[in-house]
Amino acid sequence: MIRTLRRRVTLPVLLALIVLVAAGCVSTRLGVSWPSISMIDDQYILLAYNSYLVLIEPATGEEVKLRDSDGNVRIDPETGEARTWELDGASNQQAFYSTPLRLDDNTLLAAEYNGRFVKIDYAAARINNPAGNPISGHVVADVTVGGDRLYVGYNSQNLEAFDLESLSVLWAFETTSGIWSKPLLHNGVLYITSMDHNLYAIDSADGSELWRVDLQGAAAGAPVIANDRLYVGTFARTVVEVNLEGEITATFTANNWVWGSPVIEGDIAYVTDLSGYVYALSVPGLEQVWSVQAAESGIRPSVLLAGDFVVTASRDGRVTWLDKGDGSVAIARELQTEVLSEMLYIPAGPNVSQDIIVVATVQADRPLVAFGARDGQLLWEYRR
Repeated sequence: MIRTLRRRVTLPVLLALIVLVAAGCVSTRLGVSWPSISMIDDQYILLAYNSYLVLIEPATGEEVKLRDSDGNVRIDPETGEARTWELDGASNQQAFYSTPLRLDDNTLLAAEYNGRFVKIDYAAARINNPAGNPISGHVVADVTVGGDRLYVGYNSQNLEAFDLESLSVLWAFETTSGIWSKPLLHNGVLYITSMDHNLYAIDSADGSELWRVDLQGAAAGAPVIANDRLYVGTFARTVVEVNLEGEITATFTANNWVWGSPVIEGDIAYVTDLSGYVYALSVPGLEQVWSVQAAESGIRPSVLLAGDFVVTASRDGRVTWLDKGDGSVAIARELQTEVLSEMLYIPAGPNVSQDIIVVATVQADRPLVAFGARDGQLLWEYRR
C-alpha cells in the first residue's frame, strides 16, 4: 500500500525575483530555501531543510531515536550517545523538496531535487541507492500517486507520468514554464497549475490535454476542488473559480499576489495574499464575506483551520489566530523570524494530548516551533 507523507518539502526561491517569475522572465525557483514539515504514519514529524531530513517527536520536539529490530535504542559507538533519525544528503549533492512516498514498511521513495528518484531505508535513515534513478528535471512540488502511477511536475517545465514499480516514464506533458505545486488527481483527470499562467486538465491515462484556462498570471499554488469546481490563486492578484469543463465561473481580486492554495470548509474559502490579508469568500461565486490584514508583511502559506479559528503565519514572523466568523484577531504570537513554509496541524491522539500547530521558520538553529492549536500556548521549540 502506498501512503503519502503529508505536506510538504523545502522549496528553493528568491522572493526578490518573484516579479520576474510572474512576468515569465525567470522560469525556476532560485535562491534561499525554507523548511517543510509533514507527518509520517501519523506518528512523527518529518522536517526537510536544505539537504537534511530529520524525524521529530510531535509531543516534545525531540529528535526520534533510531532503534534496532528488537526495539532497543541504537548507540553511537564513538560518542556513546543515542543515534537519532537524520539523513544528510549533502555528500551526494542531494536535496529533498518533494514529499517522500512510503513504498513498503521500510522503504521511502523521494523525487530528489537534482533529478533523481532515491530510495530511503526507513529503519536505518539511509539512502539505499545514492546514484538514484535519473529523471528529466528538478522537482520542487509534491508528487501525486494514482494507482500504480506516479505524476511528477518539474520546476522549469513539463510533467511526466511514471510506472510506480519500474519508475519508467509512461508519458510526458509539455508546459512552457514550471510546475511548482502538487498535481490534483480527480476522477481520472490531472489538474495542474503552471508558472506559464495556465490551469490544465490532463487525461491521467495517456497525458492528452482535455482543456486549459489562461489565468492571466502565474500560479504557484495547487488547485483545490469543491462541489465540482476548481479554485486557484494567481500572481495576477486573483482567486479564480473554474468548472470542470474549463470555464471560468467567478473571479475575486485580492490586494496582492495569492501564492498559497485556498482552504475550503463548507461554503467558505479562506485565502491569503502577499500584502498580509486574509479573505473569507463564499463558494461557489467568490463573494467576499470578510477580509482582514492579519500581518504587515506577506502571507505565503495557506491558512490552517483549528476549531473556531483561522490560523495564519507571515513573513514578519507573526502567527495569528482569527475568528472564523468575522476575521477578528483572537491570538497573536511573534517568532522574530520569517515564516514562509506551510504549517502543520496535528490533532490530538496517541502521540499528542491536544491539537497542535507546528510552524517552520527560516531560522537554521530554530526551524520548528509548536503551539496549542486552540489557545496559542507555546509547547516546544526544536533547536539544532
